[in-house]
Amino acid sequence: MRSHFFKTLFKFFLYMTAIFIVLCSPVFFVNMSEWNTQGPQKFPLTIYRNAIEHEFTRFYPRKIIYLGVFIDNIYNIDISNGCFNGKFIFWAKNYFNHSANDRSQFGGENYFTVVNGSSIDIQPKITRYLDDKTNDTKEKTYISYVSYMIKGELSQDFNLKNYPFDTHTLKIVIEPTHDTAEDVLFGIDANSLIPDYIDLGEWNIKSFDGYSGLREKETDYSDPLLIQKGSIWHIVPQVTFSIKIIRKFLPHLIKEIIPLLILILMGYSNLFLTNENFDVKSAMAITGFLAAAAIHWNASNNIQVGYITAIDKFFLYSYALFLLIAIEAVVSKILSDNISHSHFWFRICIPILRIIFPIFLALTWASVIYTHV
Repeated sequence: MRSHFFKTLFKFFLYMTAIFIVLCSPVFFVNMSEWNTQGPQKFPLTIYRNAIEHEFTRFYPRKIIYLGVFIDNIYNIDISNGCFNGKFIFWAKNYFNHSANDRSQFGGENYFTVVNGSSIDIQPKITRYLDDKTNDTKEKTYISYVSYMIKGELSQDFNLKNYPFDTHTLKIVIEPTHDTAEDVLFGIDANSLIPDYIDLGEWNIKSFDGYSGLREKETDYSDPLLIQKGSIWHIVPQVTFSIKIIRKFLPHLIKEIIPLLILILMGYSNLFLTNENFDVKSAMAITGFLAAAAIHWNASNNIQVGYITAIDKFFLYSYALFLLIAIEAVVSKILSDNISHSHFWFRICIPILRIIFPIFLALTWASVIYTHV
């Protein structure tokens, strides 16, 4: 009697625990989503290559200019059209010794060009000379300084094969409009910064990097000097400021992955129903597939790309499971109407399906996560 009481109590406790977990799971995911949100954070520049350290002895340029950028805002990250909008303050510093052969000038307002700027408004803010400290040779060192406010649209390539686990790099690529590496080399000002008030919505900023190097550039065929030399290419300095962003995955987990998983588990329960419930089993297989297709369409409509992404693979593997559920319901109904329930299908195949179903689900989803994260 006592053992029966404890068994009943244990079952009651087990059932109530399961019900409690199910009912509290939405609260858990909502709170986890809020905790996962990245708060304001500054991102100082990380310099991972500086041309002045690598190419200076190769070209002996007449000018060395240090470039920096302050990201004031990033908005309208348009994945489908391959662009984003930005507003940033860009500056250039040139250290020089004042002499008759003064090469400190930047060459006018159009000295710099944003290579990937598709629609850019560049407004010069300040141009000035500053005295620096006297060096050991008793010669005065000066700083020529110019800054710009740059605002507009920049082109960017986005690869969404890993969606919704994707990361992207927003780039600001700057070159001189006319000068080559023999005229100037670009360094990177380590004071470049992304401030803590930048909020990219569904994206988190992962890093802020600077790269300074050289690029082969096709020249203007109308240049008489280059025509005389027989050259159509020249080498130009280039600075790239890269902002690596990562998509917030948790909202997609709550909106797409978890609903799909619930539909699959509801379909899995069909394998435990008797054939007298054929109408319920077939309806669950069909409606589950249609509901999954609707979620899939909504997820794919957000990015609109012509290739398979990670989210597509989740749904494609899930469709196979819904098809398996439908086949099992039909075959079980046909066999139950004609033969005994002791048939091989009911004794062996259905128990095997109950084991294969979760294994296939786990392996396929794990493979997608492993290959795309």
